[in-house]
Amino acid sequence: MPPTESPTLLIVYHSATGGTAQMAQAACAGAQKADGLRVRLLRAQQAPEPSRERLDELFEGIESSLPPWAAPPAPSPSADFSEERARQA
Repeated sequence: MPPTESPTLLIVYHSATGGTAQMAQAACAGAQKADGLRVRLLRAQQAPEPSRERLDELFEGIESSLPPWAAPPAPSPSADFSEERARQA
């Protein structure tokens, strides 16, 4: 039986003055204490740009893991992301 892959927590941050970097590093340090969890910390500039399909998968996963009383996320967030990236280019 093949070994199961550990879940990975990816923390992506942008920090202009260093404050957000400190918070991201603290979150990373705390998460690394969890058994069976891989943690990656990346500056936003280092993170690969996800495809629209991958973003949809991520948001669907988030929505499916919400408790019943939580409001669902906004519909099709990847469309907004793609439009924003196009405007920045």
